[in-house]
Amino acid sequence: MAWDDSVFCQVVHPPLTALAWDAAAYGAHAARVLAQVAGGTEAGSYQPPAPVFTVRGSTGSPRRAAARADAP
Repeated sequence: MAWDDSVFCQVVHPPLTALAWDAAAYGAHAARVLAQVAGGTEAGSYQPPAPVFTVRGSTGSPRRAAARADAP
C-alpha cells in the first residue's frame, strides 16, 4: 500500500493500493498559515480532508490459514 497515490502506483504490476491526498489543498493551507504566522497571528489547528482509499490489484482477500501440524 502506498501512502501517496501517483502514476507509479497505477503502472506497476500489480497496481498498488494507495491513499490519495489533495496536495493542492495542503499547499494552499500551508501558504495561508505561513502568511498568518509572518503577520504575527497564531497558526491554530487544522483538520485535513480525509484521504481517498483506492483499492487496486495489490490488495486481495486474506489467505486462509494453513492447518497447523501440532493442532489437535
